[in-house]
Amino acid sequence: MERRSSPVRRVALLCTALVLLVGLTGCNGRAPAGRGPVATVEGHEISMDRVQELMDAQVAYINALAKVKTTSVTPERLAEVLTQYKGENEHTLGTAGAAQVLSVLVDVHLFQNLLEKEGEKVTAADRTSAKTALDQQIQQSGVKVTSAMQPLIDTEVERAALLTALRRAKVDPKAREDQLRKIFEANKENFAKACVQQIATSGEAEAKAAANRIKAGEDFVDVANDVSLDKAIAQPGNPQSCVSRGTLAGVFGDDAMTAKTGDLLGPADAQGAWLIVQIWDEQDASFEDARAQLESQVPDQGETAVKELIAKAYATADVDIDRRFGTWNGVTGEVVPPVDPLAAIHQS
Repeated sequence: MERRSSPVRRVALLCTALVLLVGLTGCNGRAPAGRGPVATVEGHEISMDRVQELMDAQVAYINALAKVKTTSVTPERLAEVLTQYKGENEHTLGTAGAAQVLSVLVDVHLFQNLLEKEGEKVTAADRTSAKTALDQQIQQSGVKVTSAMQPLIDTEVERAALLTALRRAKVDPKAREDQLRKIFEANKENFAKACVQQIATSGEAEAKAAANRIKAGEDFVDVANDVSLDKAIAQPGNPQSCVSRGTLAGVFGDDAMTAKTGDLLGPADAQGAWLIVQIWDEQDASFEDARAQLESQVPDQGETAVKELIAKAYATADVDIDRRFGTWNGVTGEVVPPVDPLAAIHQS
């Protein structure tokens, strides 16, 4: 199973791309399929029956995936994954798979506790959204859902819905909007756009010669038709040729931040080609135009708060795992399978 780099990004057990294909490093030991509690989370018991139910559901999914003709997962890989869940007989099960299932169940109980402390509740809309997302993942895998898989689906939907509710409790949309607008206003010039026509040559000398011809009065497009590797990009009027000043500055330097319509920039080496550009239009930036870029580049303070909240819960929670099934790692927030597979073979 995947080892997570972020405490709020535990993947769905059913998600093929993230679980079945990502380096499984757990041991191949066999845990006893007894019926007592195998873990407690803040006093809440997790029974062997519950773990077994989810293990069986995961096995059902893997077996169903093996029948999908269009799957990119090889039979050998599926067999390898299956060994992480299935025991040698009906009285045993795979410790690596059991550890992953236990990790998800620990998440559910810890998230429930955190949500109660925050005074927030999971809504029907949260569950519907989570189910829709998971249904799409399963549909893309080509697997037809059966009743045997349902316990695992229901658990993952609840875990995802709890996480959504936690985000709602900690993430303030207005604060996020204010954060992005403040950054935009402080860096507005970087988001302003310049629309350019371009000449691309294979060498610096050719580019310099072309620039000198334009400076001497020749038409930009005429020169481009003579020397450019791509004549289409020399034409003005293409909205797709409008780029942020900050992007231009990354290629042509600080002059790009103040260049006006008609100004020439370059030559400059850009990914193997030498570029000359001439600005044919200037566009002021709007916050809405810049929003997507800001969203992707500026860390969300609320999301950071959620991650910190969960990381603290992982580190401080009272989580007790039956040693035959592994140990709790409060740093990574997961159950780690036993190092010695033999420790989990025999029932006690």
